[in-house]
Amino acid sequence: MKVAVEEMGACKRRLQVEEAPEVVRTAWEKAFTRVQREARLPGFRKGKVPRSMIKLHFSDDVKQEVARSLIPEVYRQALDETRLKPVEEPDLQEVRLEEDAPLSFSAVVEIKPAIALGDYAGIAVKHEPKPLTDDEVDETLNQFREQHAEFRWWIAPPTSAIS
Repeated sequence: MKVAVEEMGACKRRLQVEEAPEVVRTAWEKAFTRVQREARLPGFRKGKVPRSMIKLHFSDDVKQEVARSLIPEVYRQALDETRLKPVEEPDLQEVRLEEDAPLSFSAVVEIKPAIALGDYAGIAVKHEPKPLTDDEVDETLNQFREQHAEFRWWIAPPTSAIS
């Protein structure tokens, strides 16, 4: 596998990934076998459709199967190789996936920014409490009362007809 990392900004990287044709061929074989087991065509029993008919009628299904299984696996290997830790899913671009050719794509990922802490030990901070007025205290107490108030509906008991 070939992986090239291009820096696009402080927190953005582009991975150019290329996987060997042997790995791609193996993935295509697995996908053909799986689709062949499930394929139904008139004149053939389920799972007995010849490979040539699978290529003719189900080529899109096979390609999707290969893409679903192979691209995430290759992407994970590329991340392990480059030791990048993206914060979100990649933006895949320029995906080339053919049966007897190498798989290649570029993935744009966002990574955590590198933060360098300065010398913060020994910094003195002065805490000066803000003086509160009686009006501010009353306003805060009224806000708490409003937040925790309950509305209770009370109906007076009926008065008796006999007095």
